[in-house]
Amino acid sequence: MGMRSRLALLLVLPRRAELLLLDEPTEGLDPSMVEVTLQALVSLVAEEGTTVFFSSHQLASVEQIADHVCIIDQRDGRTLSLPAIPNVDEIVARAGASSVRSVDVQPVTLKDIFLESSKGAPS
Repeated sequence: MGMRSRLALLLVLPRRAELLLLDEPTEGLDPSMVEVTLQALVSLVAEEGTTVFFSSHQLASVEQIADHVCIIDQRDGRTLSLPAIPNVDEIVARAGASSVRSVDVQPVTLKDIFLESSKGAPS
């Protein structure tokens, strides 16, 4: 499975596509190849401006590279869309510039958000 994923990416990356749709692009890859693959996708976006949509159950990988995240609850079609914000200082500054009295910043992981959003849903 890992070799198939790797081959598929090797065939797609040099084509300079405007949009890539990838389903579990790191499935079956060892940790070093996961890192190489994720860095290749980040480089592709930075250098070529390619838009990449990918689905993955590997939340750490998603959290590492995604600019925007959408959690799809397959059970009833609900979605939860979140911007991935690496630096909250700007948001805190904007809140302070508005008439917000207090801002409490709590670190939360994508895994925490996923588990909270799927609470109570049948397996």
